[in-house]
Order: sequence, then structure tokens, then C-alpha cells
Amino acid sequence: MATFKLIGRVGLLKISSPPVNALGLAVRKGIVDGIAQAEKAGAKALVLAGDGVTFPAGADIAEFATGGHRTQPTLGEVIERLDKASMPTVAAMHGTALGGGLEVALACHWRVMSKAAKCGLPEVHLGLLPGAGGTQRLPRLIGCAPAIKIMTSGAPLGAAEAAKLGLADEVVAAVDGEGVAEAAVGFAEALADGVDPSRVVSARPLEVEGGVEAFFGAAREGARKAAKGELAPLLIVDAVRAAAEAPSFEAGLSRESELFAQLAAGPEARALQ
Repeated sequence: MATFKLIGRVGLLKISSPPVNALGLAVRKGIVDGIAQAEKAGAKALVLAGDGVTFPAGADIAEFATGGHRTQPTLGEVIERLDKASMPTVAAMHGTALGGGLEVALACHWRVMSKAAKCGLPEVHLGLLPGAGGTQRLPRLIGCAPAIKIMTSGAPLGAAEAAKLGLADEVVAAVDGEGVAEAAVGFAEALADGVDPSRVVSARPLEVEGGVEAFFGAAREGARKAAKGELAPLLIVDAVRAAAEAPSFEAGLSRESELFAQLAAGPEARALQ
């Protein structure tokens, strides 16, 4: 679930689904409802935070066995709702913002991160790729090369590295959820009214240094050598290439979904899950 309250002119939407605030159906509904409450209340901005030990640490894996992840609103639909929010949105990241949790943060306009937090897209360890826009948004935010490295390695990033890459906009000293949420509310209060179009990650252009063919040819070969026969790293590179080549962000998302489905139906994913 998620609870909304207005603090001055800033809405605070806090996700509470112990132990790790997984993005199950109740949480997804809570986020969509919370955005609507913020808009109805006339909030200047909306902070999305996690209760307890962490910002959402990923999707609810149990739903994949039952098909519950396809129940509306899906994670992709929640993220699209954040992407199109009528007010600035700020992710208050503490604990471990992994997988779908980081994909949610990437859809927010700003990211405030605890100095002790970690973030990452570890789906490759399950034989998968990020399937809720991660392969399309992360390269737009930090560039193709570092995005591919993060996704094909699956390794988490600390706050200092995230800030250096441009993934985190502000790193705060607080380590607990309450402190990080409070800092993020203060950050949101200082923002100008209205959504700055340049902060909408999905709308950002994606330029590929050295040209698409040369860059992605080298990136796929590098992934092939490191992958030890695994398919997921190669298809992660292909999904990022779609981000660069597709005629629209939506077309890139569609290609990401196709590649995710290919991996999910394959033997590697079944063996690793």
C-alpha cells in the first residue's frame, strides 16, 4: 500500500509493504492513487519514498509465478503515470533501490539519495533484462556506455558513484527513510513550480558517440566475450540500441518488452529463477 499526506505544498507518498516494499499490486495501486490525490490537493511537487528499511527494492517476484504482475495497473503503467505527472516528482532513495524500484526512480524528475543507499538493475542475474523502461531511460540519463555496464554486470552502485554519473541529483547525510524523505521534501520545496521538460527522462534525446553501428557493434562484442554464453547481456545491448534507433520512446519500450519476453520464456531465466 501507499499513504499520501500534504506537507505544506509538497505531497509525500510513502510506500509501505514490508519487508522490502516490493512493487506488488497493492503498492502499484497505491502509487497511482497517491498521484491522483496529490493532483487533487494542488501539490506543488510529489515525493515518493519508502517506509521502513528501503525504497522499493524491486518487483514482487511471487507475482511472476501467478501472472499477477500483469494485473492493472502494471509496473509499466505506474511508471508511465509518474512520467506524465503534472507536477515535479522526487524519488527519496534509501536502502536498496533495485530493479523495478530503480525503474520507478528513473521515471521521477529528480532523485535524492541517502549517502548509504545503493541502486542498480540486477535482472541479468535472473537471466532477464530490465522490463519496465530501464533499458530506455537509464541510457538517456547517464549515457549508453555506463548504462550498459550497469545492466550487464548487475552490480549495485553506491550513492557517490550514482551522483557522479548523474543518476542521483542530490546525496544527503540521512540514512533512515524518515530522514531521507524529510530531505527530499525540502529539496522539492525549493523547486520551481511546474514540470521542467528537460527533467522528463523519456523525452531526452539519446546521442551515441562514434555512431550507432560502431558503438553497438563493439558493445555487443564486449558483452559476448564477458557473457560466457549467456543471452541476457547481449539482449540488454540490443534493447539499448533500440533506445538509440527507435523512432519514438514508445517504440523503444515495445522492443524492450519483446526482448524481455524472449528471455523470460528461455531456459536461462527458468533455471535462474
